Amino acid sequence: KRAVAPRSDLPRIRAVLDGSRRGKIDRALFTGHCNDYFTESVLNDYRDSLKELGKLRSITSGREIPRGGMTYRSYRARFSKKIVTLSIYVMPDNKYEQFMLLD
Repeated sequence: KRAVAPRSDLPRIRAVLDGSRRGKIDRALFTGHCNDYFTESVLNDYRDSLKELGKLRSITSGREIPRGGMTYRSYRARFSKKIVTLSIYVMPDNKYEQFMLLD
């Protein structure tokens, strides 16, 4: 049986998406490496991309798989105009190492 990504992380994921829609993230949720990736330019790209998707309606859990000391988790985010997959890698300290939106 496949492990399911925890629903307990949904409020935190929603907060990241809501912040990203404003071009801001709570950097305490991310590793240093991930924070280095989220430059002002990247945050602006996320902001613009998320605004095009419309209002966030819901997030549902996908699978969870251990990967090289991290945990891979997938979620589906339903926006008013489109559904996207969230591909997230989480470190043992529960910080996000990667947080990607995929079409």
